Amino acid sequence: TFKEAQARLCCSILQIRASERCEARYNRFNKNVLSPVRRVPPEILSEIFEWYCFSEKKDVTGWRHDIVACYVPTLVRVCVAWQNMAHGTPRIWSKFCLDSIRHHRVFEHASHGCWIGGWLSRSRGVPLDISLNFTVSHWGKS
Repeated sequence: TFKEAQARLCCSILQIRASERCEARYNRFNKNVLSPVRRVPPEILSEIFEWYCFSEKKDVTGWRHDIVACYVPTLVRVCVAWQNMAHGTPRIWSKFCLDSIRHHRVFEHASHGCWIGGWLSRSRGVPLDISLNFTVSHWGKS
């Protein structure tokens, strides 16, 4: 009957659309896997990360800790592969700055400082360059 034929056609259309969505997901996956950045050897990508975090961002003392703290989180948010690579690049975690004014939440609530342990543990024995700035006027607040 006409209704049965119509139902079969609707079912076929739904199957074709589902197949198209599956193929589109497959193509997006392959595009990501085959992208040129995925073919960069890990040691080269690690060097690129270090360059990104450290070059041309120095002050008169030779280091801008606060800027590194801005760039490292950017790297780990790009994709899971970059997050894993950044977590496996100890040198970018070896620079650390803690400022009582800029990072006041760390001093006001202990739970806001839980990231410090993770940051330092990712340095994996690389010599640390730590900058601590505790402003006296900040400690006078209640």
